[in-house]
Amino acid sequence: SGQVVLQLGQVVRVTGVTIEHIRPSPDLSSAPSNITVWAHKDNSSLLNLTYSISMSSSSVQTFHIPSSLPISQLRLQVTSNWGHPEYTCLYRVRVHGIQMNEGEDMVTVKE
Repeated sequence: SGQVVLQLGQVVRVTGVTIEHIRPSPDLSSAPSNITVWAHKDNSSLLNLTYSISMSSSSVQTFHIPSSLPISQLRLQVTSNWGHPEYTCLYRVRVHGIQMNEGEDMVTVKE
């Protein structure tokens, strides 16, 4: 297991996260399997997800987060992969959300 903390450029109400594993790859065992997404500062869980991968599936998968507080740091905790004994590969992570401006209403961020 391992984790990574993402410092966002601004305070955002996170609406989703996209996980990508490198392709082409003959060995998919280092792809993440179970991931918990956290609001890092207040240590609240936003989503438990399973990244499913096979030779015929897409390596890019987006997971919707139903609701979240405005945050500036997001933590991904990988609790398992698809069998690699030494490491897990997170090739690309994208965070989707609504930008929060101080004293203003929510503004949609282009994804």
